Amino acid sequence: MKKLSYIEQIRRVTRTNQERVMSLLGWDDLQYAQYQEEMGYLYLSHEYGDTPFINELPYTSAFWKWFKNQWAKREQIFLLAADTMSYRDRLKAYKALHNPESFEFHPHRKIMEKSYANMISNVIKEVVR
Repeated sequence: MKKLSYIEQIRRVTRTNQERVMSLLGWDDLQYAQYQEEMGYLYLSHEYGDTPFINELPYTSAFWKWFKNQWAKREQIFLLAADTMSYRDRLKAYKALHNPESFEFHPHRKIMEKSYANMISNVIKEVVR
């Protein structure tokens, strides 16, 4: 049997945790993904407001990979106690844990630079037209 790479192990754990969360909340893949995306946009709005280059971040795969990694860490925290809660408390705890106003993390420089580069590229394209 082929040994899984570290990244593949992380992917499997993340997917297993996601499936557990969806089961505990009674959500399907679409509901889960829509909630995650909505919180991603709310995070950007809360964290950066109307900063021009931030509009480019949602269009970079690097941002969403980073955001999903942060999300996965919160999923692990949620799952530590979720089984002991009622459905109502579970949903409330999940939403509180994933509330962008409570996030204390920020994209690293490489992700921000990519967004800035995209914005500059778009400005140049507009000027050249």
